[in-house]
Amino acid sequence: MSRAGSIRSAALRVSRTQSAVSLQMKRLEAIVGERLFHRTGSGVALTVAGERFFPGAERISAAHDEAIENVRSDGLQGSIAFGCPEDYLTAFFSELLRRYGAAHSGIEIEIVCAPTVDLHPLLQRRRIDLALVSLPGSARFEEVIRYEPLVWIASTQAPALLGEPSVPLALSAPETLDHQKARRAMDAAGAAYRVAHASNGLDGLLAMARSGLAMSVATRAAVPDDLTIVS
Repeated sequence: MSRAGSIRSAALRVSRTQSAVSLQMKRLEAIVGERLFHRTGSGVALTVAGERFFPGAERISAAHDEAIENVRSDGLQGSIAFGCPEDYLTAFFSELLRRYGAAHSGIEIEIVCAPTVDLHPLLQRRRIDLALVSLPGSARFEEVIRYEPLVWIASTQAPALLGEPSVPLALSAPETLDHQKARRAMDAAGAAYRVAHASNGLDGLLAMARSGLAMSVATRAAVPDDLTIVS
């Protein structure tokens, strides 16, 4: 409070309401048994007792913060290279990486964003330490972290593209799982189609879907709000 100069400034500093700060001031004075704060026309100042109390209170607060930091910090140092497809990175990892960085501030994180087909050789050559990859439905259960379906996406729920003699698709590289799954699904349905646009990045596929020139495929969690899942 001595540094803040007013209850309002102190409340903003500690992310509390002004009434909560005032209550804490009264509780502190009750514990100490002395009046510590003096309200003036320009704000709040320390009384004589408050001036004597303040240096010790600062030391206690600093020791408290240091103790908490020592418990939270695991002392880990180093770096980690993490590989992940773009759609998973977009859908799941912003918050997770933020929390990991806060918990392990001594770890430098390198993100390698690439399709699954490119991540496997990087793992084998030890260019990355670990990776989240897509697996076909035949993968063993114990290897699976999450089931995430692939969905058709377009600019509208019933795109006019479905009425064309050959449905234009925007797909990633031919060796990727989503490209292969999409073509197999169309073949199984007996639907005529053509791969009209290609992109190695998720942003490119989403842009084509937004344009209305093609339908595309994405994991359900990565579908943005302005695009529609076509059933």
